[in-house]
Amino acid sequence: MYTKVTQFLQEWKEEASITEKVIAALTDESLDKRFSENGRTLRRLAWHISQTIPEYLTEFGFELEEVEMPANIPTKAKEIADYFRMASKAVSRSAEQRWTDESLSYVQDAWGGTVIESRAPLAFH
Repeated sequence: MYTKVTQFLQEWKEEASITEKVIAALTDESLDKRFSENGRTLRRLAWHISQTIPEYLTEFGFELEEVEMPANIPTKAKEIADYFRMASKAVSRSAEQRWTDESLSYVQDAWGGTVIESRAPLAFH
C-alpha cells in the first residue's frame, strides 16, 4: 500500500519508463508479428497496454482530458510509443495535482461497486 503520493509517482515513473522502452523498440515491421496462431499481434499487445492507461485510470478519478483515444489502432510503431508516453505522463501530472497522502486511504468505487479499498493508491480527492 502506498502511504505517500511520492511513493506511487516513483513506482509509476519507473514502470512507465521500462514499458516505454519496450514499446519504443518495436518497429513497423514487427507490429504484425504473432507468437502463436491465435495470439494477438505485437500491435494489439502494445496498443492494449497503451489504451488501458486512460480507459482504466479515468474510472479511478484521474483527469486525462489531454489524452485523446484515436478512432483506430495506430499503424505505426512510433504512434503507439508516442501515445503511451503521453498517457503515462498525463497520469503523473494528474496524481501530482489531485492526490494527497491522505487521499490514498479513501475507499474507491469503480464499475458499479467497491473495487479497491485502502490497499492501493487509486483514490482521489
